[in-house]
Amino acid sequence: MKNKAFYLFWAIVFLNASVSAQIDIDLSVQRPSYHDWDRLLTETSNSEQNIFDWKAGIGFAYRVFPYQVRIGYRPGLHFLFGQKGLEFSEAIPQKNYSILQSYLSIPVHIYPFDLWGDCNCPTFGKQHDFFKKAFYLEFIPALSVKQLKLADQLVTEQVWNAAFHIGLGTGINIAVSDHLTISPMLSYHLGFAEKWNGLGLFHGEIDHYDQTTSSIWQFTIKTSIYSKKR
Repeated sequence: MKNKAFYLFWAIVFLNASVSAQIDIDLSVQRPSYHDWDRLLTETSNSEQNIFDWKAGIGFAYRVFPYQVRIGYRPGLHFLFGQKGLEFSEAIPQKNYSILQSYLSIPVHIYPFDLWGDCNCPTFGKQHDFFKKAFYLEFIPALSVKQLKLADQLVTEQVWNAAFHIGLGTGINIAVSDHLTISPMLSYHLGFAEKWNGLGLFHGEIDHYDQTTSSIWQFTIKTSIYSKKR
């Protein structure tokens, strides 16, 4: 019965998407700071280091505007990847780090300067007041799951971590056609209870470095596809 309900739910979602879809494809680049993990690498390498300099990935989201104001939701699933190799000294073999992250987010999407505008008209290629109608804010709660790997010539280890994130973003909808918009967005995110078991021991340090918080800048290009002419 549970399986039937699950498949019925997704059938309704995809049926609705085929009739009046507002689907987003997101391409993202992140500049992350994992505070204690970065500090560990800086102290053990004697040079300023981030454990990951960049992460990049893709995501998919679905827009829902259930109210008579331009406040809606953009639930989505996203995937990011990052890696780094670091050579500490001639006596210490190169250490390699990688992260594969997936996260589920349910952003609240707000058009603050046009709250009472046309909720069903997100493309403004032929309208006046472009900035007023196209500027938006997003409040972004998310739950992420990460696969974290570290390796050198002797050891290869893999752990998993789940963490909660909150973020705030701002962007502009740019109409390409009645069915397509491109939306650049810049956002800032905070992560809590990020944990990498064994990271401190891998560098000959105590395990208080295993847990950290994070702060992340993210730039996203969102391509939004609308199945009905707006």
